Amino acid sequence: MLFLAVAPVSALAATGGVSAGGASATVAPPAAVGGAAPTTTTTTPAVKKPHAPVTSKSTSLVYKGAVYEKTVTGQVIPYVAPQTPGEVTSSTGGSVVGVAADTKPDLLVPGSTARVVDGLAAAPMSAPPAVQEIIWAGDQIIG
Repeated sequence: MLFLAVAPVSALAATGGVSAGGASATVAPPAAVGGAAPTTTTTTPAVKKPHAPVTSKSTSLVYKGAVYEKTVTGQVIPYVAPQTPGEVTSSTGGSVVGVAADTKPDLLVPGSTARVVDGLAAAPMSAPPAVQEIIWAGDQIIG
């Protein structure tokens, strides 16, 4: 009576491909029928592909166009960057009135391309409201 036990061989091991971990795959030849399995293993080196470089057609990413802010009431007004306490120049020597907002402004720029303004993403005016909301939500996350 002859019993033959066969273990399934993974597709990667059979083709000599790279495992999901990215290191290398070890290929062991199958056992001979009726004999002991050879102890030799073959290791194929992992192939590392370089990442594509991030490029820009522009030499400067600073946006210098018009910037608007959408208020909580839905009005679109020109955006004025807030002053820091050190920038306040008052003839009376007073301090800044009010409390700094805990949320970032909802910035808008003309056109169909989002821009970065003072470290915040400004949504394009021609984008659908859902897209604008997504861009502004990202501004709230960055802290």
